[in-house]
Amino acid sequence: MYTIAFPIHICPVGPTVFCLPAGLARDIIAQLRYEKDLHIMCPVATSPNSVSSPYYLDAADYPGLRVTLLPYNGRLNYCTRLFKILRILKRAAETSSVWHTGCSTKLFDLTSASYYIGRFFAHRIRVVCLDSDPASMMGNSGPLQQWKAPIIRARYRKWVRQVDAAIFVGQGTENSYGRFCRKFVTTSAVWLNEGDLADADSTVRKFDQLEGDIIRMALPSRLYGWKGCDDVLEALKIVNARLPAWHLDIIGDGPMKAELQRQAKEFGDRVSFLGEISYGDPFFAKLQSYHIVLAPTRGLEEARIAYDAAASGCVLLHSGTTTLNKAMRDVPVRWQFEPGSVQGIAHALLDMFELKALWKSAALRGIDAMRGRTIQEMHKARALFLRSLAV
Repeated sequence: MYTIAFPIHICPVGPTVFCLPAGLARDIIAQLRYEKDLHIMCPVATSPNSVSSPYYLDAADYPGLRVTLLPYNGRLNYCTRLFKILRILKRAAETSSVWHTGCSTKLFDLTSASYYIGRFFAHRIRVVCLDSDPASMMGNSGPLQQWKAPIIRARYRKWVRQVDAAIFVGQGTENSYGRFCRKFVTTSAVWLNEGDLADADSTVRKFDQLEGDIIRMALPSRLYGWKGCDDVLEALKIVNARLPAWHLDIIGDGPMKAELQRQAKEFGDRVSFLGEISYGDPFFAKLQSYHIVLAPTRGLEEARIAYDAAASGCVLLHSGTTTLNKAMRDVPVRWQFEPGSVQGIAHALLDMFELKALWKSAALRGIDAMRGRTIQEMHKARALFLRSLAV
């Protein structure tokens, strides 16, 4: 039994039916292609209304899937019910064939509990999956978070030393932690399914109609400090008067939303906050309507949106991290800037708008680069790697 404890709330709505975020559902369904038995353990949500981008999954449709609801729905519940949670995790660890722990920017949470339970009670393969570098995120999230960065970095160096193997998502995490591992595999953050690619003819029409049109830009992101959304708004303040008509949609939610809304007030209706859009058909239909997608992350993460933007026939403007440069190497025409540099974003925007004649071919080449790239590809690589450990 491949077991993962996700710190993501899900809600039971029937004997076998669960309401969970659409992105998590896509991940689980893809993994079930390659893992015969998958056990997910998640905190319980109080109602479907509290689940972001809800998707209703019937476990009866997936015979290899087992779902365990952990008895807490918030920080206080977690602390008061910690011993019960640990007992549930311990029982699962003792019968797991693979015990999978993720990563987190928090010091004491379900991720920490999962790691230590696996360390002492999982008897077979134990893995840590770093889908980003949490220390890099903390180091780029302002002074209130920076103090945690060296603690988090030391923790993950220790964890990857102690487990049987690590799974890295992106070159940046491999560069930061690969030398501390016994064994590891590096995969991409592609979460596309077959059929998610934009239609080439529609993309051509979108850019052929560009003359005189308002340039539509999207910034899909969780609204946290390391994501760099505030850098984009500051850069737009610098270059606004030098750009043709534009509109920016910020898609997502998070603790920085109020501050970003304050920053955006001077732009009036040129900047909109759309909240979260369910990952899947609604998200891709919306993304394909934009000309430009921005990925201004300051951290070492292989931002999934970069792949989604290329697949959606959009022109990409992203921070030039090691991870994103490696991830986008097959997308030859894109614009980038030094991570966290407001001036860098401003210059990149001006350069990008001066070269609008390249946008259509850049978008079409992005679609071609993502052809055949799917979330199944990622899970297949992980499964083959883990089977090699079991031999």
